Amino acid sequence: MTAALKKTIKCLICGAPVNHSHLGIDSCRACAVFYKRTVDLKHQLVCKSGTNDCRKKGTIISCRKCRFDRFKSIYDRACASERIEPIQDDDVLSDSEQCPDDPTKAVDEPSPTFIDHNNYFDCVASSSNTPIIDRMKQAYSALCIARKASEMSSLNDTVMHDQLGTGDMVLIPSKYFMLITQSQMFLCGVIDFALFAFPDFRKLTNEIRYSLVQDNFRLISSLDMSYRSHHLFPNNDTTMLTYMSFANEESLSNFYEDCPIQINNEFTIEISRKNRKRTSCMSKSQFLKVKPTVDEFISLFGLSIWNDYTSSLSSELSEIASKNRTMIIEELHK
Repeated sequence: MTAALKKTIKCLICGAPVNHSHLGIDSCRACAVFYKRTVDLKHQLVCKSGTNDCRKKGTIISCRKCRFDRFKSIYDRACASERIEPIQDDDVLSDSEQCPDDPTKAVDEPSPTFIDHNNYFDCVASSSNTPIIDRMKQAYSALCIARKASEMSSLNDTVMHDQLGTGDMVLIPSKYFMLITQSQMFLCGVIDFALFAFPDFRKLTNEIRYSLVQDNFRLISSLDMSYRSHHLFPNNDTTMLTYMSFANEESLSNFYEDCPIQINNEFTIEISRKNRKRTSCMSKSQFLKVKPTVDEFISLFGLSIWNDYTSSLSSELSEIASKNRTMIIEELHK
C-alpha cells in the first residue's frame, strides 16, 4: 500500500497518530499505559477544569479524570462489541499542543507521559509493589523543581519576575557559563535524588556516593538531556543543555560569548557542532523511536546511577549496584 493510500489512524482518546491498537482499541501506547496505571487507583480523580468536558476543549491530555473516563467508556463499549465512533477533528489536540517546537517557550501542561516540575506525586503507599519507582518519580520531580528555581534565579531580575508573574518558563539559548554552573547544580541534585530513592545509596560513604554519581554523570546528563529534548523539540535538531536552556545550529555561534578562557571561537564552535550531531542528536533520535513512558524513563535514570561498566568499583559496590539494577527492572515488569 502506498503512503498516499495508507489510512491514518488517530488515538480515540487524545487524537495522536497510532500505528497499532492497544488494549483492543485504537489508542496510543501512552494512553493505554496511563489507563492501566490509573485503573487500580484507590482515590477519586477530579476534573482539572471542574466541568468534565476537557475532551471538547482539547486539553484531555492534562486532565487525568477526563482522559481516564474517555478511555474507560471506549474500552467498555469495545468489550461489549459496540461500534466505536472515531474522535472528531475538533476534539484532537492542535499541532502546537502535540509537538511543541517553539524554542522560546516550554509546554504549559505537558503530557502525563512526561515528568518535569509540573508533576507532583502523592506519597507512596506502604502497600505499593513498586516502591523504588515511586520514590524515583517523587525525587525526580523534586529535582526538576530545584533545577527550574536555580536557573530562573540566575536570569535578569526583570525577566525572572516577568516569568514568575505569568507562570511561564521561557526557554533560552544556552551559554558556556550557564552550562558549567547548572551542571554543578545537577550533579548535587542527582546525589540528593539517589539518597531519597535508594536505601542502599544512603548506606554508602559520602566519598563513594560522589564517586559513583561523578563516574556516571555524563551518561546521566545525556539521558536527561535527550529525554527533555525529545519531548520539548520532537520535530527539529534542538537539544536541551540545561533544564531551561537549549542549543541548536543558530545558537551555537553565541554559546562561547561568556567563556573566560581564550579560545579559537570558529574552530571550537565547529567542533561543538560536530560533537552535538554525533552525540546529542543521535541520542535524541533514539528517544524518538522508543518514546519511553514516565516509568520507563525513570527506570533508565535509576539504572544509569547504578551503572558499573565505566568505573572501577569494588566487588562489594558492584554487588550493591547489580542488586539495585535488578530491583528496578523487576519493578518495571510489575
